This record gives sequence, C-alpha cells and structure tokens, in this order.
Amino acid sequence: MADERDLDAEIRATLEAMAARPAPDRLLDQVSAIPTAEPTSVPLRRSGPSRPRLGFGLATAAIAAIVIAGALYFRGGIQNGAAATTPPASASSIAAETASPTPALSTSLSPATPAPSVVAVAPSPSPTPSLTSSDVIPANFQPLSVTFVSADMGWVLGSAGCGADTCPVIVRTLDGGRTWTRIAAPDASLDYPGNLQAGSGISELRFADPLDGWAFGPGLWATHDGGLTWKQLTIPGLPGGAVAALEASAGGVQVVAYDGNTTFRIASSPVSSEAWLLSALKVPVGAGPVPEVQLVLQGQAGWVLENNRVVTGGARLVNGTWQAWQPPCLDVLGPATLAAANAQVVTAVCDVGQWATPQGEHLYRSTNGGQTFAETGPKLPVEGISAVAAPTTSTIVVAATGPSTNAVEVIASRDGGLTWTSVLIPGPVQVRYLGFTTATQGVLITSDPGSRTQLFMTRDGGHTWTPVQF
Repeated sequence: MADERDLDAEIRATLEAMAARPAPDRLLDQVSAIPTAEPTSVPLRRSGPSRPRLGFGLATAAIAAIVIAGALYFRGGIQNGAAATTPPASASSIAAETASPTPALSTSLSPATPAPSVVAVAPSPSPTPSLTSSDVIPANFQPLSVTFVSADMGWVLGSAGCGADTCPVIVRTLDGGRTWTRIAAPDASLDYPGNLQAGSGISELRFADPLDGWAFGPGLWATHDGGLTWKQLTIPGLPGGAVAALEASAGGVQVVAYDGNTTFRIASSPVSSEAWLLSALKVPVGAGPVPEVQLVLQGQAGWVLENNRVVTGGARLVNGTWQAWQPPCLDVLGPATLAAANAQVVTAVCDVGQWATPQGEHLYRSTNGGQTFAETGPKLPVEGISAVAAPTTSTIVVAATGPSTNAVEVIASRDGGLTWTSVLIPGPVQVRYLGFTTATQGVLITSDPGSRTQLFMTRDGGHTWTPVQF
C-alpha cells in the first residue's frame, strides 16, 4: 500500500509540473505497467510463480492515463524541435513492482466453441514492503534547512547520527508538512551556514520545482529527478568558489559565491540544466571580519546585499542582467536584512548605529524595485533581528532573539510596518531561517545552545507557530 500511495502522490505531483517538459522515463515505465482493463473472471494459467501486482484505484488510473497522453504529446513536441522549460514532478525513489504478464484472450468465440465456465479467482494480497535503514527518518533527525515549492510539497535537509559521524538526511512532504518521507541525500558532509572556505560540504537546500533542486554551502550539488540522484557541480570561472547563497525563481537559479579573494560573484543557469553564466559584476566583501551575503528573488527581479558588520555593497537583477546597486542603509553604521513581497515592493530592516551610537531597528521600504527607499513607521519593538519575510505587500514578519527574554520573538505587521503584534517562542533559541510559501503559510527554524534545532510552521500568516514532527 505504501508503493501505491507514493506513486499516486508522485503522479499527481507530476501533473502540476508537466506543462512544458516530459515526464521522466522511469515514471512512464511505472505508469505503463498499470492494467488498462479489469481482470476477467476466466481462469488464467501462469507459466511460473506470480509476482506481486500493484493495486490502483479508479482515480489513479484516470490520472495515469492523462500522464501517459501528456508525456507522449510533449515528447513528440521535443522530437519535433519544441523547447521544454518547465520540469515535471518529482520521481519517487521507490521502484515499482512489475506484474506478471497475462496471456491475451480472444474477444470472440466461434459458434462451435463452448463458452468457458466462470470460476472466481481470489486476488493475491500485495505484500507491504519492508523499510530499510535508508528509508526510515532517524529518531535523532535535526532540521537545518527547509524549502517549499507549493503549499503541499516541500523538503527539509537535516542531520542525523551515522556511527561516529553526523550525516545529511533529506525528507520530503506532499501534504504541507503533516507527513514526511525520506529521500536520497548527496554523498557529502554537513557544513555550517556561512562557511566561505572552499569545500564540498552542504548546509542549505533549495528546490525550484518538484524535480530541480540544489544542496549547497559551501559546496554545490544538483538533482534533476526530485532527489533520486545528486551530482556535484563546479561553476565555470569559479573553481573552488564557496557558495554563500542560492535561490531559484521564474525558471532560473541564481548563485552567489565567494571567489576566495575579495569579492562575491553571481552565476545564473536555467533550473533544468547546468548552463551556468558568470556575471562580470563583483560585489565587494568589505573590511570587516564576518562577510555575509543575502540573495532575494521575486519573479524576474532579484537583489544581493552584503553585510560585513555594516552594509557594504549590493547588486540588482534587471531584465536578466545583474547590475551594480546602492542598497539601503549604507550610511547607518549597521547591517540590514532584506525581504521582497514582489518585484516592486522591497523591505529592509536596518540596525541603525549598531557600530556607533545604537538607535534600534528601523524599517525602510521601496515601491520601485529597490531604486529608492524611505523609512516607514516607528522603530521596531524588538532588537537582534535574525530574519525578515514579506508574504504580502502589507504583511511583514520579523524574527528576533530578544536579549531580555532570551527567546525568539516573532513580530508581524499587517499595515506595512505602522503597527506590530508579537508572539514568543520559548527559548533560549536563535533563528536559523524564516520564510513564507504563501500569504499565510510560513516556516521557521530555530536552534538552541546545544545545537538542537526545531522546525515550526504557521498557517495563519505568523500569528501562531506549531512545531513540526518528523
């Protein structure tokens, strides 16, 4: 039954993403094995021991027929020169069990041939497949990075003990985080976020769609079959470059990498291939000891902001080209944190005077794609900003670790920063990540002093947060 549910969910996910690219051959082979008619009641002879047969409901069979027709159509288009840009849904890591062949039966009988007697044949039950250690989510699984491509489909990269080491583990959900299934992870070691030393380790995970995803930081690995297989990548022009940030949007993936010298470089590729193009633009690292880069994408627009104690530099994606950009808060003597609701409305929370005369956290907003910013609303009622998200043009969610409460405080504004409401998540913890998939559904990863992590989800725009169980 687990195979049936996985394949059913896989077929449904494929339909969501097969608008312009064919389904993978492995999925087509699984689907083509589905019987096209109900078994006859005539006794059937088998030439050998029977193998388990997959069971499918009518809904799954109908979906399968659509998948086959769509896949054949798009394959024909590609063979005739049609371009494919959007990948189909994720391929399951569980192989289908094939049913033993059934002899063909004649559709008519001659008058002299007596009709066969009807004998009921009891179907053999399909055995439940046993789970191996590679299928089970470890009890000590710790979430480190999360990525969703829809309200239902998402992945989490985490850590788990494997002998004397700690190994990467990836799990996937198809129902909005209510249940999770383990999938393959890259053959890489775990690293820590923000490491700018070259290496093959990973600390972050992003998917663009059900098939195309990347594990990175500082190494770079890619999958184009939903996590069934992973391949380590090197960006041309950046040999040994440490990947500091990666995001995908509008069919393209953008990577910001440290060149090992004094600058960050930006490379772009279509999500479904490795056609990397390195921008000539360079973002300076700055003079401080802790360079940190942010990458924000919305549709065809994008922004890179670099902090090194204070705001140091930036870049802006305009019409497919990265250009030099003057980010907000260059003169406030403190760092800034970016978020974008769409291609025009960009938000920055700036720690004004952190390295001079501290004046608290202030909100700046742009309505022209980041060309200009203006301070909006009063000073924020929290300190120690860790992350900012903008689910809508009027909603802003900020996560901070309060020095007095020693807990994560999530504040939200529903009026563009004029007023704020607050919710506390018991500590002592720090925020690793905050992001929203829809206007109401978001994710938050926290870490305590013992490096134990917890994933929280909200489905009401940040008013309440619930721990996720794996």
